[in-house]
Amino acid sequence: ACYTAGVVLPKPVARSRYYHRSLNPKKLIEVGFSRLAPRMTMVRTLKLYSLPEAPQIKGIRPMKESDCEVACQMLNKNLSRFFLAPRLSLDEFKHWLLPRQGV
Repeated sequence: ACYTAGVVLPKPVARSRYYHRSLNPKKLIEVGFSRLAPRMTMVRTLKLYSLPEAPQIKGIRPMKESDCEVACQMLNKNLSRFFLAPRLSLDEFKHWLLPRQGV
């Protein structure tokens, strides 16, 4: 299994750097997960993290169940380049990556 933590884990086998984008910064700040940056207002923070109304990539669409088998193979092939990486079964791929209504 692979884990991430905000602290040093004993005997780590790998190190990685990851980036994320806050999709709901107001809620993250309200619950204490994030905080307002110095000299930033909530309005400026919301504007900074806002997403465009429509996708900017022409022809992009949500993944369908019929895409999953090929997409899972592509993901696992790409991840196999790394020494330490998950290998997802088709069911795991669908669970984690297939868009679901209301989630």
